[in-house]
Amino acid sequence: MQSMIFQVSAKTARLIGRENISDVNGAIIELIKNGYDADAECVYVKFVNPYNEIPQTLTQSEVKKFFKQRMDLIENNYTIFDGKYNLNKIGKCGLYSDLEYYIRSLSKIIVIDNGNGMSRDVLESSWMKIGTDDKEINIYSPQKKRIKTGAKGIGRFALDKLSLKSKVITKNKNDKTYEWKIDWTQFDDVNLLNQVSATLEEVDTDFEQVVKSYAQDDFDLLKVNNWTTGTLIELSPIRDFWESKSYLKVNNSLKNINPFESVDRFDIVVRNLYYPQFDFYSEKEGIERENYDYLIEANFDGKGTVQISFDRNEIDINKTSTSKEYSPTDIETYDHNEFWNREIFNRKKYTKESFDGKVDFIYSLKEILENKKENYERYNEVGPFSLKFYYLKNSKSTVEIIKDFKSRKRKELIKNFAGIKLYRDNFKVRPYGDKGQFFDWLNLSERVQRSPAAASHESGNWRVSPNQLIGSVSISRINNPALEDSANREGINSSREYECFIEIIQGILSKFEFDRQYVLREYANWIKGKEKKHRDKAQEIYEQVSKERSLGNKANIEKENVHTFKNQIHYSQMELKDAIYVLGKEKENRTSTEQLMMVLSAAGVMAQTFAHEISRVATNLGSRGQHLKEAINRLLNYEPYMGDEDFNPYDMIDELNATDEILSEWVSLIMDSVQKDKFQTKTIELKSFLEHIKKIWTPLLNKKYIKIQEIECSDLIELKLPEVDLHLILNNFILNSAYYLEEIDGERIITIRAYEDEKHIYLEMKNNGPILDEKYWQNPDETLNAQESSKENGTGLGLWIAREAVNRNDGNLHVILIDSGYMLKATWTK
Repeated sequence: MQSMIFQVSAKTARLIGRENISDVNGAIIELIKNGYDADAECVYVKFVNPYNEIPQTLTQSEVKKFFKQRMDLIENNYTIFDGKYNLNKIGKCGLYSDLEYYIRSLSKIIVIDNGNGMSRDVLESSWMKIGTDDKEINIYSPQKKRIKTGAKGIGRFALDKLSLKSKVITKNKNDKTYEWKIDWTQFDDVNLLNQVSATLEEVDTDFEQVVKSYAQDDFDLLKVNNWTTGTLIELSPIRDFWESKSYLKVNNSLKNINPFESVDRFDIVVRNLYYPQFDFYSEKEGIERENYDYLIEANFDGKGTVQISFDRNEIDINKTSTSKEYSPTDIETYDHNEFWNREIFNRKKYTKESFDGKVDFIYSLKEILENKKENYERYNEVGPFSLKFYYLKNSKSTVEIIKDFKSRKRKELIKNFAGIKLYRDNFKVRPYGDKGQFFDWLNLSERVQRSPAAASHESGNWRVSPNQLIGSVSISRINNPALEDSANREGINSSREYECFIEIIQGILSKFEFDRQYVLREYANWIKGKEKKHRDKAQEIYEQVSKERSLGNKANIEKENVHTFKNQIHYSQMELKDAIYVLGKEKENRTSTEQLMMVLSAAGVMAQTFAHEISRVATNLGSRGQHLKEAINRLLNYEPYMGDEDFNPYDMIDELNATDEILSEWVSLIMDSVQKDKFQTKTIELKSFLEHIKKIWTPLLNKKYIKIQEIECSDLIELKLPEVDLHLILNNFILNSAYYLEEIDGERIITIRAYEDEKHIYLEMKNNGPILDEKYWQNPDETLNAQESSKENGTGLGLWIAREAVNRNDGNLHVILIDSGYMLKATWTK
């Protein structure tokens, strides 16, 4: 029997190497990660990329500097004009292939670390072995005992991802300095992997001198470090041109590459020789206590127990009172001692003093997962991990017991560091917490959408938004083997353990959310009670004054009876004035709203009454311009107009047609909403209705370059309510969106989505306009109140009408706080 052995093709090596690293950003991070695994304290990255594309023009000095040895490329591809070299549309050599290769060869990417370096034996046995298990066997780095972040043995193919040729110079303390070189284009020309070779030779140069020669003037930035050992990588020609977004992506990935306040020193210096705006220097930055409201720290032991500590820093326990102004002369002051003496604050860990300091809790998995009927043992398979989250608002609150703070620093922190990063053995796992698809990898936005209540809501569950958190989750190769990187280094493999991991973290956050609501909900109830008592007092005065007046007007009442009743009133003249002010202000607001509603109602009645006549006007609007143009053509015997251009009737007709088109579409939209049959409750097929709304709005929105995207809705969803109410909900949202979308450049998008579950029907309406004004972040639903508007001269009735239309059909409408744009979510119970 003949035995056979497998042979590995060069293509296979490329598939598991270069093509398995998704982008140049990931490749650079792989090389930096190798430095971390080698106990480096500093990694220096230098981009020497004079051109990020084939230049369209070259100056004579540029040609002299870069093309002195290859003037043939200039002669074949450029034409000199006005003292500059201009790129031909098609080079004499075809598609600029030689020119492009040469320009990319002018570029270099240099990565240097001061780690342990590699010995000759390591270069031959591990570096040249694809898929080596060295880091699985030797888990800890030799000096700092870091747990090595890599384990698959393909990270060196990052060199192939970045360049066509690579050079590695390395020095280990127990060996000499060696230079290793490879031409990656060999993989294109051979069939089998054993036909690919690299060269290795000894270098008679001190490693620090090598670093100086490559870093040049930048060595002043590096000399605080020890460079007797380490590894230098030179990548040239680069495989692809770099764009600005690529440099930015690298820098963003390097932010927080180690957790906040890490004691393990690992500095990164990025220098961009030709584009210094993309220089980067890592900084160890902590968060001062004054810049966060809560610090949440938690540890899961992998055995069913979670320890959580909260550093509560949001409530001002030293504030002694709250003042409420009901009128210019009626200001009530409420003593906070009364608030803190409420029964709810007599419980351990929830006393007044505990709300400005650290408290510790221990929970079982059953408590963390809110009593889900699950096999809790499978959650233990995740393994132990820890987390550290900072919750910080960046806009000041109107709630009186919340501490004041300087918002500038907080906004800066959120801008630079927002998002929950994931670290394996103190090194960031990309791209968790970075801007993009994985920014909200804990699905916090989805939780907010399901429960959009404010923290002070008496029955709702407040949920934290992803843009309010900064922090990290720490896992380990040793303790969390089930949380393994995907092959392309772009996330963790999706698995049952990963889903459990997410659920445990969400459960920890739910404990924080309850803790934050504890005081704020109770305070809101306390203040509401005080305000109700004040309103009741004003109402009592009003009722007594009304009774007195009623008795005084009765002719048959004896004067002494009236006098007796008057003597029963114990309110001062000032108290009477204040009561009148409070009640009058409420009536004024109510009257103003009612007047606006009556005007709108009258307009609707008029539209219904004259529906036939208005519809005829709409029809005429669509054709009168054409009729007028035909009449003028006949008068001119169909000859061109030769008169004064200022009085050209055709130009006037074109303007008239454009105006008529808009008016006609608007009238049609209004008339569609007020048909009598649409006031009757009936079962509405939601998808066809939403498609109809899109159809009638599209012509108008096109004028403002606004697009309603394809409607997301199942054919099976039905909603029982008057059709006019659905018109009110959708039309008011679209009108509001159209106003704010005019403020933005680029795409203007409205998205409408309907879906259902076993108990509810949901309607989500969203636009990509400006984000919600900061003053509404604590309670976004305030924007649905009558006369609440951030528009200039706005009535504030549109979204209020929409909410009333939802509420009267046994539903509820909420504003969902999102990272960009504005979103409404209506919910009806089946």
